[in-house]
Amino acid sequence: MTFTFDVFLRTISVAKFPDHFYQLSGDDNRGFSQEYEVHEKSNLYFVLPLPLLPNFAEDCISACVLLCYGFLFSYLFPIVLCLICMPCHVSTVMQSLISVGTEQTRKEAVLPENKARNRFNNVLPYDWCRVKLTTSNPNSTSDYINASYMPGYNSNREYIATQGPLPSTVNDFWRMIWEQKVKGIVMVTNCTEGGRTKCEQYWPAKSDPCPYGELTVTMTSEQQEPNWTLREFRVKHSKTSEERTVKHFHFTAWPDHGVPQGTEVLIQFRGLVRQHIQREGAGAPTVVHCSAGVGRTGTIIALDVLLQQLEKERAVGINAFVHKMRLNRPHMVQTESQYIFLHQCIMDCLQPKEKMEENIYENAEMIYVNATALREFHKNA
Repeated sequence: MTFTFDVFLRTISVAKFPDHFYQLSGDDNRGFSQEYEVHEKSNLYFVLPLPLLPNFAEDCISACVLLCYGFLFSYLFPIVLCLICMPCHVSTVMQSLISVGTEQTRKEAVLPENKARNRFNNVLPYDWCRVKLTTSNPNSTSDYINASYMPGYNSNREYIATQGPLPSTVNDFWRMIWEQKVKGIVMVTNCTEGGRTKCEQYWPAKSDPCPYGELTVTMTSEQQEPNWTLREFRVKHSKTSEERTVKHFHFTAWPDHGVPQGTEVLIQFRGLVRQHIQREGAGAPTVVHCSAGVGRTGTIIALDVLLQQLEKERAVGINAFVHKMRLNRPHMVQTESQYIFLHQCIMDCLQPKEKMEENIYENAEMIYVNATALREFHKNA
């Protein structure tokens, strides 16, 4: 099987997806490996420049970039693969292509005053789609935060993918939540994993109010489940006294660089998030983060979008959407195992004998209703 970029632009119908899945998974997942390598090479060799653009132009530019990528891969990708085997020529080809893609695309992220705000030096937001903080805060002269607007099923700014906050960026994280009018945070990492800090705990451990710059955050409810924890925060601005409610969806059973043990629990968790977005958070981006804000973050965003596509179109374009995300933020869906896991999630949702999708949504609805009732109980207590 040969994979070229035109494969990325197609969707797979529900009827054909099982055959597509088994074809890729044959011979010890050889098809998945080949398909994923095309994504990796697209990041290495064909990174196109994206200038700073006004918001209204982003949809047009995204379409143009995808068309340009299709042209480049159709004609140049086989040549590049040949040159990879010819070391004397590879350097020249890489330099000519890489220099085009990296020109001024991440200039804010690498400024000396912003370097300490990045958890990893190889995961930096592109200038054209980075989230900008307001500079009206007297305690900060920078608008930089390591966060990127991400496309969804309906628009190009349905999510914000960001790194797990550092001790020095917790206040900036909450500034972003406030300024972007975020109503939901999806966290898909633990604060500590394998003895290493993956994310600073950016919320109060108890119900006592905790100040974060000009904002005060109070945890009003917490519901712990075997694989996730649901929290609700009350966020108050010290200058205006305005208060808002933010939901926190914390998935705790996902190893770094890996995948959950099964698909059902993550699909059910995604159902909780989707319920919240449809009921309360559709008018603002949903913030999603892990540690770096690319691997697990990209996987859960892709799962949410692909299941919407599956429901409305009865078809999915997994590789097309992964590639689209990578135009906004590098390394989205970071590992091959995460890429395969997305396919497995779709496969499991298509199994009619177990009625998995129906049961998952019923369970998600019940959990959401119970959490809402528990919150109201605490308010009235």
